[in-house]
Amino acid sequence: MTSYLNNIALIGSHAEDFQTELKKAGLVPVTFDSADNLLAGLDSYPVVALSGNDHGLDEKNTISVLLDAGKILVAFDPGAKYLSSLHAATRTPIDLTAMKPTLNRPLVIYKKNGDIYVPLNPKVKTGFEVPNGKFQPVKSSNFIINTERNEAKQAKTCDDLDDPANAIEQIKRAINASNENPQDDKAPVSGEVDGLDPGSDVAFYKKIHLSIPYDYHIQRLAYTNGGEDITTSDSNCIQVYHTEWNMTIHVYATNSNPVGQTADTYGGTVYTYVVHDGVHERKSGSPGRSTSSSTGLLGQGWEYYFTDILGYTFRNASASGFLSKTSQQPDENIYDPRDNMFLYNISKQQKMTLFRSNKKQTWEFTADYQKPCAWNRFQMHLDMPNWNDAGYVLSYNDYYNVWDDPGFKESKWYDPGVFEISNGNQVVKKLPDDKLLLSGLSVFSSKIGKVPLHLEFDYIPRAFDISSAFHYKTSAADVIGIYVDDFVLDLTWDE
Repeated sequence: MTSYLNNIALIGSHAEDFQTELKKAGLVPVTFDSADNLLAGLDSYPVVALSGNDHGLDEKNTISVLLDAGKILVAFDPGAKYLSSLHAATRTPIDLTAMKPTLNRPLVIYKKNGDIYVPLNPKVKTGFEVPNGKFQPVKSSNFIINTERNEAKQAKTCDDLDDPANAIEQIKRAINASNENPQDDKAPVSGEVDGLDPGSDVAFYKKIHLSIPYDYHIQRLAYTNGGEDITTSDSNCIQVYHTEWNMTIHVYATNSNPVGQTADTYGGTVYTYVVHDGVHERKSGSPGRSTSSSTGLLGQGWEYYFTDILGYTFRNASASGFLSKTSQQPDENIYDPRDNMFLYNISKQQKMTLFRSNKKQTWEFTADYQKPCAWNRFQMHLDMPNWNDAGYVLSYNDYYNVWDDPGFKESKWYDPGVFEISNGNQVVKKLPDDKLLLSGLSVFSSKIGKVPLHLEFDYIPRAFDISSAFHYKTSAADVIGIYVDDFVLDLTWDE
């Protein structure tokens, strides 16, 4: 039997180099000159990629048919009509008409088990702006404090406008995710209770699954026998970090029918629940940390890179104060330190009055989310310049405490710190693996309306070096950040 899993239908104008890269990636592109021809042979194409305005796939009913059939829709610079119809067909809590897909950064969307999934294509921060005082890419020793910047380089980013490989990688991820069997999906954490979905017999409820995946390639070698801060193109030396920040957003209009209402006239309350999860880790198959141990007091020992702080923020991009945060968990002040682990818990229950799907009857729903969280030698901190933002920071606290001393100005990081003499060698002590699970629950209340949001993920890969018994150094690959800035929360209903 012929497998059609790798077939991708193209409609509209697609560049030759894009089609060539599709073939290199094992995908089979087939070009269609009309929407009617495509729809006639729909079963053979799990992915439909459209480009520009002249494709004929911009009607709400057509889009609904494609999504209900399990098709992955990929839109390159699709035009306003397509985005408007897509938003009407999906009714997501994200305003898809506000998104800005381009020829290099497409909008990917698909439906699975009745839910809408959108993997977002982030941008990479330029200039490496420090989000706050806790993210300091310092370089220092016990003798000299040197704050020169050591920029991390990347082999490929979403900002590489001449390389279609990023869009193709996004398509392949969506294919893999949409084809997973339910039993293959992410297993719940032991003790996790997710009772936030009120079921199908409900009105004025929205839900979406978002993911922000990104691979960052660090081409800068912090320390080598030939010098420091050396740029390399050797794939055996380039360290790659994989970030996957997932959010499931649930939106409930409570107590009052929101259709036809404004923020001033609506008599109810809208609650927005954002469940954060995911992972930040070394990409599978990529090189591990660079390590070197030295013999005697005149040698040199180093280890890099180690992510000792990361943060993910979900904040209002305007000064409107539209969203009022009612809860952010886990609570940074409530934890159990046990065997080098910091144990936290997320626990939220809330009763709310919802409408049945007939939009006349009401009923009482209890939103319930429980999840235990634990990190090896990392603590959770809630870091928000504005209380109504949601900001989470995981920071290392063992041989040193990066939250209390982000500038490495105190002596704890080297005395006794991360260094030791082992069998006559100067070495860096065992540091935790670069694999940090993400967790969090953010809850907001509001009236009906729309609000722009800024999503950002930042981290610092750290490096340590000992060049003599009394000369210690730390440096970093600067602040690495990815963000999404065309994200609008849609808390309105028109039907």
